[in-house]
Formats: sequence, C-alpha cells, structure tokens
Amino acid sequence: MQVVVPSRVFEEMGLTLRGALRRLGYRAEAVTRPVAGAGPALVLGAQLLAPPELRALAPGSVLYNLEPLDPAAPWLTPPVRAAFRERPVWDYSRRNCRTWAGLGVAGPLRVPVGYVPELTRIPPTGAEDIEVLFYGTPNPRRLQVLEALRARGVRVAAAFGVWGPARDALIARARLVLNIHYHPVRIFEVVRVSYLLANRKAVVTECDPDTELDEDLRGAVRAVPYEGLVEACRELLANPAARRELGERGLAAMAARDETVLLARALAGRETD
Repeated sequence: MQVVVPSRVFEEMGLTLRGALRRLGYRAEAVTRPVAGAGPALVLGAQLLAPPELRALAPGSVLYNLEPLDPAAPWLTPPVRAAFRERPVWDYSRRNCRTWAGLGVAGPLRVPVGYVPELTRIPPTGAEDIEVLFYGTPNPRRLQVLEALRARGVRVAAAFGVWGPARDALIARARLVLNIHYHPVRIFEVVRVSYLLANRKAVVTECDPDTELDEDLRGAVRAVPYEGLVEACRELLANPAARRELGERGLAAMAARDETVLLARALAGRETD
C-alpha cells in the first residue's frame, strides 16, 4: 500500500503509518505523489493533489484528513469535496467527522493519531539553550504570545519552514515547545504535538473549554487558555523536574496508542472508540 505524503507537514504521520502497515504485513512505502499501478493509496493531505491525481487513485484508496475542518476553508474546493464524497474517509477528530457528515461525506471513520517506536528518535542534548521553541506559520495571535515571552526575558526561538534533522535539532535544544492555535476551529493539534510527546518533550498548548482534546492526552501536555500561555511557560521553565515528568507522561500516553492496533481496526472499518 502506498502512503501518499504530499507535504512535509505530514512527514511523521507518513512514518507512523508506514511502520504500522509493515508490522501488519503490508509492503508499504511513503511517496510524495500517487504512483500509477502501485495499488491502493492511503492519502494524507488529499487537498494538495491535483484533481486528475485524485480521480486516478486506485480502488480501495483512502483519504485520511489530518487538518482541522472548517466548511469555509478555501482548500475545500468542488473537486476536493467530490473526492471526499467518492472515497472512504478517515479523520483524526470526532468534531471533523461530524462536519464531514454535514458536507455530504458518508460514514467518515475516526482514526486517532497513534505511535510507532520509530518516532522516538531525537536524542537528548546536554545544552537546552532554547527556553521556548515555537514552530509553525506565524500570525498575529501567535506572534503576540512570543513577543510577550521575550518581553519577560525568555529565550524564544521561532521557526517556519524547517523540517527533518534541522527541526529535530531545535526540538532537542528546547526546554519546552509551545503550541498555539492557528485555525478558528478549536481542535488540539495532535498531528503536530504527537511527535513531540513521542520524544519526551514538555509541551504547553492552548486549550479552551470547548477545545477537542482526547482525555488520554490531557495529562500529557500543559493545557491552558490563550491568556495563560505565557505564565504556564514561565512556571514550567522554573521547574525542571516538572518538565521532565511532563515529558515522561507524554511519551507514556503516546506509547499507549499503538498505531498497529489502531490501523488494523481502521482497515477493518471499525471505530477505535
């Protein structure tokens, strides 16, 4: 089975799915575009494929959405909507699944983000010279928090468009990583954060009462509303033992989400919970 990963945003998810598929006995490879004649594909980021590529997907292919779903999102073009209506759809979010149903997508299957041992691959470094790391697309509400941290003397590193070993090196140097919503749809960014948890990294994340955050991950991150992000970071920076404990809880929570089990259920068409 092909795991189609058209953007580096989904690189770790591609690694996760490939590893789990191989454990299940599939000959799985991660590719950036669908390969004609290579059989069914598990497509991440289907909206990034051209309409002819979507139409040419082999029978049995699955579209796995890993983005917060807003019906008004510009990427939900007519060809993309048609593709999601015509193919089996998986989604990491319960809220997204309800939204898909409202868009005429029949029976979207909720498939949580899981863990394979290959994800735990960032070796610790002795010098954590970055106090708070943020990576992702900048926007005003994100920049406001970063500037507030800097104004309080916190050493902040912000990165955009950095992937692979270069990004992993930044993660290794960070005492904690900050996660702030970009989209108006309030869903915890588990696709992004799961890799950090798998590598024992303390994470402070924006989380409001109506944010969708799975119960098994609530103790794995420091979850606070937007207004509390700066103080939550400062409190964790002042408590190395609490950071280490949070990192260990994060790894334990992710390791309990065995992707091989989750994927086997999904391939059989069964909900996980």
